[in-house]
Parts: sequence; structure tokens; C-alpha cells
Amino acid sequence: GWLDVIEAHILSRLSLENRRKRDIARRHDECKPTVLLRHCDRLAALVSNRGLVVDTDVLPRRTGESKLLSDISKEVFLLKLTPGLNPAVFDMLAAMGYKGIVIEAFGLGTAKGYQDCVAFLGEDGVSVVVTTQCLYDSADLQVYQVGSKLLDLGVIQGRDMTSEAAMTKLMWAIGQGMNPAQVSELFGQNLAGEVTI
Repeated sequence: GWLDVIEAHILSRLSLENRRKRDIARRHDECKPTVLLRHCDRLAALVSNRGLVVDTDVLPRRTGESKLLSDISKEVFLLKLTPGLNPAVFDMLAAMGYKGIVIEAFGLGTAKGYQDCVAFLGEDGVSVVVTTQCLYDSADLQVYQVGSKLLDLGVIQGRDMTSEAAMTKLMWAIGQGMNPAQVSELFGQNLAGEVTI
């Protein structure tokens, strides 16, 4: 019926804030879309100018005691690859003591020509996450040989996470004292809708 058409239109505008890039810096109202969410044919949440209304019966049940873990690390860097980037920047980041680097790579996560630099970072205990510069695709390091080599070096695949979400997750993980193996395990989990697993 007509309600399904309206709902489909609203859902087509759905954007989770932790998976979204701003289109226009000066518009403050654009981050407040009207959204109707359904889960298993049941209304789950409604966001409007009156705020968020959530049906708590639809939410997953958590067990155990909740605890705020708010420590984040400032020793995380976001590096956007550009043609002709001087590879010495990787050495400089390691020398500056960064414990995590999010690399915003080309296409599906291609970092052609920089594998040796990334390998050096991994050997130095730096957690490296690769995301893509593409707005409507994801980093899939298994497609090309270059990406597969990065995975073999311990690079973490950012999948469809935005660079901002990957940066936040990495800052939090390192702030909790996680080592690169634990960080990699964490990035294999969807915590808040930030990534499709």
C-alpha cells in the first residue's frame, strides 16, 4: 500500500551517523534525517524533529554489567594516499610513535608501491587499517594480489567502514591497551553498525 511506498522512500534516505560523511560543511540540519526503521516487520525506531523513539523490545538483550571504557589514544594517524606520496612518510609516522594508522587507499584498498612501507609498520607493532577513498564501495584486499600481500603482512581490512569510523574504532582499541592481534580481532566485529561483516 501507500504506507510501504512512503516507508521505502524514507528507508532509501537512511544513513547511520557512524557510517556517514558530511556532504556540506555549513548545513547543520542535514545530519537529522527523518527515518523509520523496521526490524522483522516490526517498527523499531522513528527519528524525527521530536527526537528518537525506540521500541526497546526489538533491541538485542545485553547481559552483564555495563562499563564505560572512554580511554582513547591520540597516537593514531589518518593517511590519505595520493599519487606520488613520499614513502618516507611511513618511516616518519613510526618514528613519531604512532601506534595505529588508518590508510585511506585507492579503489578497493590498493596501496600499490607502499607494501614494503606497510610491512615495516607491522614489524614495528603499528596497527594498520586500510579503508577506501571511494564513497560507495568498500576496501576488499582479497581482490588483487597487492591487497592479498597486505593481508599477509597483518594489515586490517576496513571493509565498508568510513575512514572516520575506522579512525574512531582504532583510537578506542589502542586506548584500551589492545595489541595489534586484539585490534585485528576487534575490527572483525560489528559493534554499532559501523561495518558490514
